[in-house]
Amino acid sequence: MRAEQVPAFAEHFDEVAHARLAEDDLVPELRIDLDIPIARAGEELEKLMRHFEPFGIGNAAPMFRSAGVSLSAPPKRIGADGLRLTLDVGSGTIDALGWGMAPRAREFDVARPIDVAYRLERDEYRGVSRLQLKLCDIRV
Repeated sequence: MRAEQVPAFAEHFDEVAHARLAEDDLVPELRIDLDIPIARAGEELEKLMRHFEPFGIGNAAPMFRSAGVSLSAPPKRIGADGLRLTLDVGSGTIDALGWGMAPRAREFDVARPIDVAYRLERDEYRGVSRLQLKLCDIRV
């Protein structure tokens, strides 16, 4: 396509999109692979998930959902737009990070359980490796 054709193409593309897409088509959808208790989101599950690597296009990392999860501490903002939740897993705690979720920090109360959708990931920092959750969505 020649450069001078791009504006006409973009205009026609927008017209077709407006004609064919409904509001519901534009709502992001999370595809949950497995509902599990938060206590099961640990080292053993993460080790099992490594057998399905490498993850990427065509082989997305599994998405988990845990309902009724308790916060062990108030949420903390990290960086410019990140949110860190410390979740109670029964035998201890696990950190859950949600990038772009900082504006939601006020929604959470330590006394109220939440539902979380996440991926398990390994954080390597200064020679220390630890498991954490990468938050994809949170429901109060």
